Amino acid sequence: MKNIFLLTGLIMIILFVSCGSQKVVTNENISGIYYAQLKKSGFLTTQYTLVLNKDNTFSFDIKVQDGNPKCKGNWKIEGNEFLMLECVETNVFEALTNGYMNQREHTIQIINKNKLKLNNVVLKRKK
Repeated sequence: MKNIFLLTGLIMIILFVSCGSQKVVTNENISGIYYAQLKKSGFLTTQYTLVLNKDNTFSFDIKVQDGNPKCKGNWKIEGNEFLMLECVETNVFEALTNGYMNQREHTIQIINKNKLKLNNVVLKRKK
């Protein structure tokens, strides 16, 4: 009888831990504004701003000393672990400016609903 209670208790603990560790990511809980600022050598900074809209559109800006690359497009959740951003082409003249983002697709790791990781940069929810 004692073994049955121990076994039942162990099964309940395993189920509780496994269900609690799963994260469910939806458009509703991941949409928002994410931001990061990296300081490099004294006065140079790089600022990242990612706006994820509930309608699966986004805008992504990177501000650096000599430019401000931007892109807008559509995003989707893949496997509950990643955001896939795909920039939409705007016009040919934008490609000739310092506001053009050469990389047109981005894969962002979802850490949780308040933190996203792009390469080595952690973007935190602003709103």
